[in-house]
Amino acid sequence: MSSRTPLHAPMRHRSLFLSDLHLGSRACQADKLLNFLYQHEAHYIYLVGDIFDVWHPRAVHWTRDHERIIDLLRSREQQGVKIVRLPGNHDPVHVEKQNGFAHTDLFTATQKTVIHEGADGRRYLVLHGDCCDFWPLSTHLFSRLGSGIDWCWRRRKEPYRAYAPADPFSAKNPA
Repeated sequence: MSSRTPLHAPMRHRSLFLSDLHLGSRACQADKLLNFLYQHEAHYIYLVGDIFDVWHPRAVHWTRDHERIIDLLRSREQQGVKIVRLPGNHDPVHVEKQNGFAHTDLFTATQKTVIHEGADGRRYLVLHGDCCDFWPLSTHLFSRLGSGIDWCWRRRKEPYRAYAPADPFSAKNPA
């Protein structure tokens, strides 16, 4: 049995909120995200910024799992799942082919913010947090600089994010 085959039917939700996936970067945990998507289905999927990270053509790290994630999201959208796309500071500014990257249709953010209504009728503002950054720090240049610093930290031997959960895609993660 494949590790991709769920042992039980996927959990069904009204909405899933996915952010900071950074598909195309080496830091992306595509295998865990793919397993999470196989185990969870929803009527709405909110892609809340930084879905892709494909700025530098020589640094793009695209695997078969990245492709499977794209295929799965497209398949779910064709089945009637509403996918809401919100931009983040790592998402490409232009919708044209970014560095020859083929998935430009998924770059198209429909709006910068959206109001989500919960099952209980409460309303939630959904946005990517970079819009709250101090203006000079929210520029494309600083986003790339941050990616470079993150790359340097990841090359170190010791972990640098002790506050981050070991498995952010775990359903048991309380965050």
